[in-house]
Amino acid sequence: MVAVSNNFIARSFRVVLAAVVVTTLASCGASRSSMRIAREAELNQNYDIAVAEYTKLVRSDPNSREARQGLERAKLRASQDHLTKARRLAAGSKNEEALVEHQLAGELNPGNGDIDR
Repeated sequence: MVAVSNNFIARSFRVVLAAVVVTTLASCGASRSSMRIAREAELNQNYDIAVAEYTKLVRSDPNSREARQGLERAKLRASQDHLTKARRLAAGSKNEEALVEHQLAGELNPGNGDIDR
């Protein structure tokens, strides 16, 4: 009976260990994938996508300096893009669309004084 118990425990331990390893590897792969997507989005000037991907990375690993810096950089660039779009839309008398772009710019970079003006 003891041999059966020990064998069962050993098998159970191996199953749990395998599950932990698979889960860890899957999350590492997802993190690398998100980092790759975020970097490519930045290079292609798709800053909203970069913000979304860096946000995922920061949520999964709040201590990642690279993800936090990437997020801040992408937010600043996305904010500037939205502000530029807002100005262009306002100049074309598309005030409702301009307001949405201003709001997005303000949410991404609340400390930007140009947005308030």
